[in-house]
Amino acid sequence: GQLDGAWKELESGKSCRRKQVAKKERGVQPDPGRMIEGLRDTWYDFNTAIADIVDNSIAADAKKIDLALAIDFRGNISISIADDGYGMSRDELELAMKYGAQARPNPASLGKYGLGLKTASTAFCRSFTVCSRQDPNEPLYSATWDLDHVIKKEKWLLLLTDEIAEEIQENF
Repeated sequence: GQLDGAWKELESGKSCRRKQVAKKERGVQPDPGRMIEGLRDTWYDFNTAIADIVDNSIAADAKKIDLALAIDFRGNISISIADDGYGMSRDELELAMKYGAQARPNPASLGKYGLGLKTASTAFCRSFTVCSRQDPNEPLYSATWDLDHVIKKEKWLLLLTDEIAEEIQENF
């Protein structure tokens, strides 16, 4: 029918080339809650998700990577991945936590689109925190993605902290 012909024209691009129509631009922001929930469903299995997160330690030239798994009396599971790689400044930490962050310069890195750390983490949890610093004499910075907070506030809000509990800082 007529629609089939129109569809074929659009597929080939003919109708777009024939008519020069002034186009308007309009920024369309995705719904933060729906988007962050949708990005959780990335088909990660647990081992691949951990490997994707550990790749960040490898990319930071870590010589030692420590994985710890804990479960509390309520059955809540916590996973910690710590390394001795070069750390990040506050600005670098914020950039690393940005969905769609810039590509890494090392082509051997698994990081391609700036999503791995975030999607690998949220595939198995609703909140995750990254702590980092470049020098042991500097304060320890942390950034947290809390999916429930994003949904509640309806904004892409990264939670930042400069004052990390002393017991956590002792482990770094």
